[in-house]
Amino acid sequence: MPFSTMNDAELMERRRVGVYRLTLDGQLSDCNESCALILGYDSREEMLNLGQVEFFNETDFPTIASALKDLGSVNNLEVCLRRRNGTLLWVTKNLGLVETAQGTLIEAVLVESNESHLGERFEHQVTHDPLSGLPNRSLFMDRLVVALAQAQRRQKTLAVCVVDLDHFDLINATFGRGLADRILKIIGDRLVDCLRLEDTVARFGSDEFALMLSEVDNEVSIASIAQRILDTISRPAVIDGHEIHINASLGVAIFPTDGVDPETLLRNADTAMYRAKDVGRNTWQFYEPEVNARAFERQVVVRGLRTALERDELSLHYQPQINVQTGEIDCVEALLRWDHPELGLVPPGDFLPAAEQGGLILKIGEWVVRTAARQVRTWSDAGLKPVRVAVNLSWRQFQQPDLIGRLGAIILEEGLDPSLLELEISERTMQQGDRTITTLLGLKNLGVRLALDDFGTGQSSLSDLKRMPFDTVKIDTSYVKNVMTHSDDAALVHAVIMMARALGLRVVAEGVETKAQLGFLREKSCVDMQGFFFGKPKPAYGMEELLRLQH
Repeated sequence: MPFSTMNDAELMERRRVGVYRLTLDGQLSDCNESCALILGYDSREEMLNLGQVEFFNETDFPTIASALKDLGSVNNLEVCLRRRNGTLLWVTKNLGLVETAQGTLIEAVLVESNESHLGERFEHQVTHDPLSGLPNRSLFMDRLVVALAQAQRRQKTLAVCVVDLDHFDLINATFGRGLADRILKIIGDRLVDCLRLEDTVARFGSDEFALMLSEVDNEVSIASIAQRILDTISRPAVIDGHEIHINASLGVAIFPTDGVDPETLLRNADTAMYRAKDVGRNTWQFYEPEVNARAFERQVVVRGLRTALERDELSLHYQPQINVQTGEIDCVEALLRWDHPELGLVPPGDFLPAAEQGGLILKIGEWVVRTAARQVRTWSDAGLKPVRVAVNLSWRQFQQPDLIGRLGAIILEEGLDPSLLELEISERTMQQGDRTITTLLGLKNLGVRLALDDFGTGQSSLSDLKRMPFDTVKIDTSYVKNVMTHSDDAALVHAVIMMARALGLRVVAEGVETKAQLGFLREKSCVDMQGFFFGKPKPAYGMEELLRLQH
C-alpha cells in the first residue's frame, strides 16, 4: 500500500524524513515524497521509476533480510548515499522488516544527519568558487558535458562564453584587493541575473568568468544576450563612496559549429574573447576559425618570451634625441627588440601586447630598465660624456604597488646617477586620478626625470600638466607627420610647444622624418627632436660610435 495510507502518517509528514521500501531481491517498492526530495528527484513517481536500487548501495538484500530477521531492526546507521546528480549525502538510516499485502519488505527510514551538512559544505567548497559562490571550472565542465549530450540528442544549439574584465588589475592597484573582491562578487551576481535558471555562470579565477547558454535559438539571440551581459556589467557600482566603472570583453563559441567537446568550445570562446580585447575591449566577438591561427601565433610568442630573457634573445636599441640648436645628443630612447629563433625579428607591436596578456610585461619591463641603466653607466665608465636614457613604462608597470622601491633598488644596484634616467609615461595613466600624482611624486623623489609620452593622443589637458611633475612633453608622431599638410595638426603642435615652454617643460617632437618638418618645428621654437631624419635606432655599439663622434 502507498505511504499516504500508512498508520505512521505522522512520521511521513515530518520534514526531511525519507522512507522507502524494498523487496527482498532489491526492487524499489514504494517511497515517500521526502525521500525523493532528499535524494534529488523531482517527485515520488520519478524515483519509483528506478526499479532496481543499486543506486542506494543495497548490494546484498538476502543477507540484509536475514540479519533483520535475527535482530528485528538495525538503527542509527551512518551511511553515505549518492543523490540523483551524483553528489554524496550522509544520512542516518534505520532498517526493519514490515509485512504488507505484497509480502515481506525491507523498510528504510532516512534522516539527514549532521554529517550530511558537513559533507555538503565540503562538496560545495570543492565545486564552487569561495569568493563569488559560483561554480568553479571543474563543476562548469561537468555541467557542460551533460548539456552537450542533451543538446546533441535534441539537436539544439548551445553557446559557451568567456568573459574577462578589462583592466581589472587597475582596480586592484588603485583601490586594493578588498574592494576589488567585492566588485567581483557584484559582477558574478549580475551575470547570474542576466541568464536563465537552466544556464550556468562560473568563475574560473581572477577576473575571468565562463557562461553556458543552453538551447539558444540562433546567433541573433546569442548576440542579444552577449550585449545585454556587457551592458549589465558596465553599470557603475558604488562601493564605499567610490563609483567604479567596469567593462568587459566577451567571446562566444557555438555548439556544434565551433566544437563538439567542452575543451574545444572553451578554448575557442577564449580565443574569441582575446579577439574582443584586440579590437578595442568592451565588446563581444564570435569565434572565427581564421582568428585562431593568430591566437596560436600569440601563444608561440608568449612561450618564447618566457625563455627569451634566459637565452639573451632580447636587446635594446637606442634612438637619439637631438638638440637642434647645439647639434648634441641630449638623450637616447631605449627601444626593445627581440630576435626570435623561429619567427625572426619580431616587431615590438607584435610581442609587447602578447607580453602584457601573458603576464610577462612586468618582468620584461624591469629587465629593460636595468639593462638601460647598466648601458648608460658603461658609456660613462668608457669616458664618454654622460647621456640620459629614456625608458618607457607600461601602464601595468606604473600600477605596481612597489614600483618606486623596485626602481630605486635597480638605480642603487647599477650605480646609476638617477638624473640620467628618464621614465616615459603615456597619457593612459593620467586617467587614474590622485594615485597617479602620488606615484609620479614618488618617482621624482628618486631623482629621475619624467616625460609625458604621446601627448595629444589621450585626454590630458593644460591643468593636468600644471598638476603633474613632468619634466618633458613628447608630441606624438601622428601630429608631427602631418604638420605640413594638415593645418589643424600644425596648430596643435604649435600650441603644445608654446604651452610646454610657458610651463618650463622640455618639448620633444617625435617622428621627424623630413627637412620640411624640421624647418617647421624650428620656426615654432621646438629645440629637441627625435626621428629617422636624425637616425634610426641603433644597437648599443652603434650608439656608442655615434657618441664618440660627438665627443
